Amino acid sequence: DQPTSLWVATISGTAFLYHQIRCMMQILFEVGARLEECDVVKTMLDVEVTKNKPQYPLASEVGLVLWDCQFPSLQWSSTVEAQRLLMAKLLEVYEDRIIKSTMVGAMRAHLQTEMLFSSLHSSGRTAHNVRWKDMEEPPQKRKYVPLMQRDTEPHFEQRVESLSESKKLKRDSNLKKGGEMRR
Repeated sequence: DQPTSLWVATISGTAFLYHQIRCMMQILFEVGARLEECDVVKTMLDVEVTKNKPQYPLASEVGLVLWDCQFPSLQWSSTVEAQRLLMAKLLEVYEDRIIKSTMVGAMRAHLQTEMLFSSLHSSGRTAHNVRWKDMEEPPQKRKYVPLMQRDTEPHFEQRVESLSESKKLKRDSNLKKGGEMRR
């Protein structure tokens, strides 16, 4: 549970909706950050309680990887040369990332142990010469609004109705201009 900890979520299915995984992961991130209670997942899945999806940002696509697809009727094949080139490219990317990761880790360690912050706002007061390790909590970006208290998105029927109204207005506008009626 260190700031540098990594977690893996393995999600299997036969099909997914657009941005479904990013939505699911965002909620899990908020639960993991203790911004939401675990039961928010059950509440959001209950369509009688949660008729419309609360508005929230999608989880970043960075780190979300489609790792494996299985097609039982399809046999994949590749040449030894293609595999060699792929391995060379992966090692190149790995080397670049490990160097950058080590550099950022060293900067972070230096910042936490050596550097002092001036005019760091903590709990509404200005703190001088505060070290990260002396802080109880890092500064927050903005006040968190619980999911179930947020504005919601229109549900499917509302979206269909809105699109139908939009098409009707376009058709009526086209007729007023002397155009043909299209369906």
